[in-house]
Amino acid sequence: MTKALMVSTGERESVDFGGLGVCWKVDGHQTGGRFPVVHHPIAPHALAAPLHYPRSSSDNIGST
Repeated sequence: MTKALMVSTGERESVDFGGLGVCWKVDGHQTGGRFPVVHHPIAPHALAAPLHYPRSSSDNIGST
């Protein structure tokens, strides 16, 4: 029988790298070395430029 594991918010170690976070939820040893569970909270615009809204149809890719 498999044992259930419940992890509450803020219970485990987390690190913030200036907009990109790492929150460890389940370590590999808790899954028999099969996999870890990690949550990566990402601040808006941390990894990409802001959305581009075309001003005219000629800005659209593939327009004729």
